[in-house]
Amino acid sequence: MEHYLGNQEDFYAVIDGFEDFERLVGRIYDQFGIVALPDIVEGSQLWWVLVDNDGADRAAEIVAEMVIALGGDRVVRLIRAAADGKKPVLAPNDSNLARVLFDHDELDSDLGQFVADYYQRRETRSQSDSVAPHRRA
Repeated sequence: MEHYLGNQEDFYAVIDGFEDFERLVGRIYDQFGIVALPDIVEGSQLWWVLVDNDGADRAAEIVAEMVIALGGDRVVRLIRAAADGKKPVLAPNDSNLARVLFDHDELDSDLGQFVADYYQRRETRSQSDSVAPHRRA
């Protein structure tokens, strides 16, 4: 696993970039079993819930997974472009989440590339799992 070298404020901004915070919290519970109480209403609070449960590195992966799962088709296309080594080009109507990830004027970080690298590792694992030979007992 690669470690994100930025800072936690980057993750606050990404979490706050989701259009449906309640859906995000619900998906984190469904997929990872992490409970965020109803008084958790902003990115910084949710980030620390994730860190307290699984540590900063795993929290970063969970946020990356949620970006891929809930960010929408356009965000995933931008992530794929970055994973393929291309510079993601933002459109005027792109979501706040896309801007936080890839508009380097908006946020001076490489968090979008971190998510793209996570996406690439995830896809590689998925492909190797699907082509792994079946073993007989």
